[in-house]
Amino acid sequence: LSTTQGLSYLYRVVAYDTHLNGSIEFSNRSWYGDTVYQTTTYYGGPIWYVSNDTGNDFYGNGSETNPYKQIGKAMQRYKGGETIYLYAGTYSETISIDTNNVCLIGADSTNVIIDPPGDSATNSLYGIYADSQWSLVIRNLRITNCSQGIYFYNVDTSTIDNVTIDWCGKTSGAGIYLTDGCESNTIKNVYSYKNYHGIYARLSYQNVLQNNILKNNSGYGIYLNTSGTNVLTTNTAETNNTGIYLVTSSGNTITNNVSRYNSAGISLNTSSNNNIISNDTIQNNSSTGISINTTSNNNTISSNLVQNNTTSGISITSANTNTISS
Repeated sequence: LSTTQGLSYLYRVVAYDTHLNGSIEFSNRSWYGDTVYQTTTYYGGPIWYVSNDTGNDFYGNGSETNPYKQIGKAMQRYKGGETIYLYAGTYSETISIDTNNVCLIGADSTNVIIDPPGDSATNSLYGIYADSQWSLVIRNLRITNCSQGIYFYNVDTSTIDNVTIDWCGKTSGAGIYLTDGCESNTIKNVYSYKNYHGIYARLSYQNVLQNNILKNNSGYGIYLNTSGTNVLTTNTAETNNTGIYLVTSSGNTITNNVSRYNSAGISLNTSSNNNIISNDTIQNNSSTGISINTTSNNNTISSNLVQNNTTSGISITSANTNTISS
């Protein structure tokens, strides 16, 4: 049942049931309840409020004093350039964004929780999903127990900021997954913990990954696959399989990061060419600090602190014309 804002509604409630007397079924009906009068007050934004605890999708109008209960309800009212504000609570739904210029803001990244039905082994269970949008802002919330925490397909010029993502992707997937032409996005201040991969980018270009913490992910902290001209800076990757892993990814800049207590610190693989690795701290990894492998050529490695890595500090295998300097 839906209502139109600004109209008044009268309704009464009656109950029906049946019972059997032997083989004969009898129907019962209660008296009508008292008449209830309800007016839905018009509210037109531009900030749409949602509260899983106190909101109501039937009587609510999305205002601060009368919020909706579900994010999906606010998305139905949303117009480009407005804001959806989430109060603290657990929202058991996938947020599917089909509009450009959406701003989704939580009260904080601890107590605003997106946890859709299912678990991280459920294929294509997304916390937030967007396909071919631009200028999105996602800030101050937590996403947990999905196959992909945030899934961007061909999304551009968007920002993910101060988001906690954990327990996403049991055997594959990632906390944040960019694919198929995601360009010029900024991902910053993300805490990615105990996902399969922390942040995964495939066929994605000119993105900035800044000041993120990627910890205890069973795969890679940051994984670039066939992605180029991205900037990775001031990130901390620790206790992952590999801190930062590139395959067939060229022209990226990896600078001022910390990669420690992983199996490997930074790894370039399979024709990952013309990358810059500079001013990084790479230490206490259980195998190699920096590894350059399999025709990954013309990379520049300079001014890094590489120490206390168990197998080797820097390893080059089947790769040519790489420059290493202090």
